[in-house]
Amino acid sequence: GIGSGSLITPDGQIITNGHVVENYPVGGVIFRPPQGTELREDMILLADVLKVSVSQDLALLQLREPVPGAVVLPLGTMSNVDIGNEVHAVGHPKGESWTYTRG
Repeated sequence: GIGSGSLITPDGQIITNGHVVENYPVGGVIFRPPQGTELREDMILLADVLKVSVSQDLALLQLREPVPGAVVLPLGTMSNVDIGNEVHAVGHPKGESWTYTRG
């Protein structure tokens, strides 16, 4: 599958949707390159699928090699969330590249 994910630890853990990795033990990851850059096979980093929750449609991946300087997504807690907070989503619906939605 194709989808988006977020780097959540400096050592290379990535969270994504479970349906993106389906039943594969290894996934390929490409960090978003600068706009206008063509994707190349040498940009693919391998990541092992550590855990999949089918009921929550979530998967945890571990990059085989951390990416120096990669920015980790800061995660909050439910105590940081209020009704009406803005939400941002990055994805690849229907195979599109790098879509962004907020609301």
